[in-house]
Amino acid sequence: MPTALPLPLSTPNRNLVRLTIVRGITWTGFLMAIIVGIELLAFKLPVTAVVSVVIAMGMLNIATWWRLGRPRAVSHGEYLSHLLADIAGLTLLFYFSGGSTNPFITYYLVPVTIAAATLPWRHAWIIAACAMAGYSFLMFYYHPIRLHILGMWLNFGLSAGLVTFFIYKMAHALRSRDKALSRTREAALRNEQVLAVATQAAGTAHELGTPLSTMAVLLK
Repeated sequence: MPTALPLPLSTPNRNLVRLTIVRGITWTGFLMAIIVGIELLAFKLPVTAVVSVVIAMGMLNIATWWRLGRPRAVSHGEYLSHLLADIAGLTLLFYFSGGSTNPFITYYLVPVTIAAATLPWRHAWIIAACAMAGYSFLMFYYHPIRLHILGMWLNFGLSAGLVTFFIYKMAHALRSRDKALSRTREAALRNEQVLAVATQAAGTAHELGTPLSTMAVLLK
């Protein structure tokens, strides 16, 4: 009898894997931008504070990889907390590097887009509201620095690339899951058809067996 095919790893777990990859790429890019800004463009940054934020986000990524090795499934609440941590890290980084004048400020749209594509609408609105609050705060409170228009170009390229990567991977995972569900439904339907045929055959055999038994008794 055909057996149902196993479903792929749960979507929240896969999304957290992708978010961890995106976070690693993002903060590596931020670190490189900081080094270039300090060494080549002579930006006056509070280096200790900025590097501390980058290290903290790196430690979060390491802890996330460790957590993904555990058998416990990722819930929407846990996934939400990771996106909130990303927004908090971005806010701290921007606070020490120009606030709303930082060309990377629009990177807030990346976690907002990810939340809108992967979380229930209530959680997605929480992320959007927190990102807006962080942006609003940085309009008034920040350490000013002189920035270069090159940063705006780099920010657009980084944001566009990461959003495209995450949305494509998520859509591919959903398509794969839909195919697996379709195969499972087809297997279940075949099982039901086989069971129906077997039930009908058993009923027919019973109906034929009763008169035959009666004739056998009469003949004896």
